[in-house]
Amino acid sequence: MTETARIVASHGRSYIVECTNGQRLRASTRGKKTDFACGDLVDIQILNEEQAVIERVLERKTLLYRS
Repeated sequence: MTETARIVASHGRSYIVECTNGQRLRASTRGKKTDFACGDLVDIQILNEEQAVIERVLERKTLLYRS
């Protein structure tokens, strides 16, 4: 079962995502994907009470780059 969540923090290839119910989980990616940004909406698969896996990123509406 997948659920939609928002990335709220990024630490290398580890992310913190916030579900629609407010629950925060530590999430990782499958493979070596690292093209996610804070604020992205993603589909996740929840593994347990604390961990999830990011399955795919939903279409991004905006992105702010820093130099």
